[in-house]
Amino acid sequence: MIVVRIPDDKLFNYSECEELFNRYRNILEEDGRTFRDVLKNTFFYSFYDVCSGELIGCAYYFKKGNKLYVSAFAERGHQKLNLECFQTSLTWWKCNIYAYCKQKPAILGLLRSGFKKISKNMYVLRRK
Repeated sequence: MIVVRIPDDKLFNYSECEELFNRYRNILEEDGRTFRDVLKNTFFYSFYDVCSGELIGCAYYFKKGNKLYVSAFAERGHQKLNLECFQTSLTWWKCNIYAYCKQKPAILGLLRSGFKKISKNMYVLRRK
């Protein structure tokens, strides 16, 4: 079972999420945005394993133009749990969701979650 925490949650672990963000920063395509910038300008969710209390990963959603985009990063070695967390977060949105992605493991997760490739490195989960 998982628990979700947002930055306003008293139990949100800023330093742990920031450390994981910085570890994967080079593949997140953030164009110089800091972790603080991401928290300030996105809908950010962190996912924890209830039993162990371990951070599984994080997903964040943001508007770019008139489209909603998702980006995510997670600890390695929890593929099934990572996918469960990501797919759970997708259910919170009723519009099309876009993702820009170059990493093969992440692309596989997008495809398993119902995303379709629409151009080089661009994917969409259509809701309409």
